[in-house]
Amino acid sequence: MLLLLHGEEPFLRARKLQDIKERYRTMHAQKFYVRVFDCAQAGTQEVLQEIRGASLFQEKKLIVLDNPFSSQDATRELVECKDELARTSQILVFSQEGSVDEKNPLFLFLKEHGKAQKFSLLSGGRLQSWISQEFLRYGIKISIEVQEALAEAAGNDLWRLSNEIAKLAAYSKGAALTKHDVEELVEPIVEPEIFATIDAIAARNTKQALALLAEHEKHGDPPLRILSTIGFQFRALLAVKEMADMRLSYNDIVRKTKLHPFVVTKAWEASKNFSLGELKKWFRRIFDIELGLKTGSMESSRALSWFVLGK
Repeated sequence: MLLLLHGEEPFLRARKLQDIKERYRTMHAQKFYVRVFDCAQAGTQEVLQEIRGASLFQEKKLIVLDNPFSSQDATRELVECKDELARTSQILVFSQEGSVDEKNPLFLFLKEHGKAQKFSLLSGGRLQSWISQEFLRYGIKISIEVQEALAEAAGNDLWRLSNEIAKLAAYSKGAALTKHDVEELVEPIVEPEIFATIDAIAARNTKQALALLAEHEKHGDPPLRILSTIGFQFRALLAVKEMADMRLSYNDIVRKTKLHPFVVTKAWEASKNFSLGELKKWFRRIFDIELGLKTGSMESSRALSWFVLGK
């Protein structure tokens, strides 16, 4: 069996792959094995040896080939041995990040001899429907208002949405969730303008940082919401900085933090302009201001300037 999973939506692709693993593991119990090959590193001969070995010992294996279209050599070599791939009794899953050129010879072969499934980014009604279905996994029905609030707060990052939904489900304890619950428990998505503000802070460009924050206020964003958004990003900066200092790779950081790759990329670059101590100082300042706003000990009109100027 040959199956191609591809598309811009990584969460749905990963979940589909996990579902396949669980289904075949249940069917074949103790006689089922999973092997994963990174096509950027593993040679085609290594994959073929795995297929032949499984056939020789009558083992049932799920063999996953990660990103076969990202390496021209891997794509060419797989096409060259397509006859053997077409005859295999093993389960071969080709999992590719991003969309695939449908004129690619490997794609045409897989489409002819197997199945191809594309996972596109969700938006609008499709995203809200997915949010509703995800809550049903926990036995919770939500209102359209909650769907919309969560989509607005977390965007279409399904990795983050999945975590937020699990958190909200645990919080609800079976009670109905409200829009207010989402606003209180879910950090708003980081807008591109927030990255520009943090870049200005990193460059010690106080004037630009204040101007950017003023733009947010002009758009009607209250200071507490702006600071919450910045706070989320500074948490990401701290996490990425600590892991980068430990010499973890970019992919390891994405996996461990479970942040969207875009957020990790921006945080990776921005964190180079701060020491770990400076990031902790800024994060503490955000905490103090948010506390002041919530308790009424700080005027909202002073909050953003105090954040940038420290006074």
